Amino acid sequence: MIRRKFVLILAVVILSVYLLSPSQAYSADDYSDVQGGLHVGFSPYSGIIGGELQTGHYGLILGVPASLGVRYFFREQRDRWFIGAHVMYYESEEEETKKGIRYDELKVLLTGFGFGHKWRFKEHWDFILSLSLAYQKEEYSNSYAELTEEALGVLPGITIGYTF
Repeated sequence: MIRRKFVLILAVVILSVYLLSPSQAYSADDYSDVQGGLHVGFSPYSGIIGGELQTGHYGLILGVPASLGVRYFFREQRDRWFIGAHVMYYESEEEETKKGIRYDELKVLLTGFGFGHKWRFKEHWDFILSLSLAYQKEEYSNSYAELTEEALGVLPGITIGYTF
């Protein structure tokens, strides 16, 4: 129920920002052939901190924790919609108890696809919102037991960034 409310609120925010943003015509001259950028926030495309290379309609993103994302932008202007795919992997050695058993190692694989919108402000600053349908696999282990959990769900993303 909480997830549905969050998704609904996020959808309203995306629609509101899109409808309230000034419509400006940008020429293709606003962009160089290849651009680089840094993003901070959370996104299944870029993790918590990520770097992005863009050329034309395409973007490639690498992030931390280990994540890889690709995006296709429907237009090359500053404010634009995109679709994309992503994969993220991380490991942790913090102790966690699941179903009454203490595990000391966790491996997580997250993969999916989604859509979003990227806004450009003040020449170089970006604000990005996204939603993805994601598959997550968590593997817990210790010296005598293993547990695997899988889930499919909607994953929101929100980042701010700076494009060079």
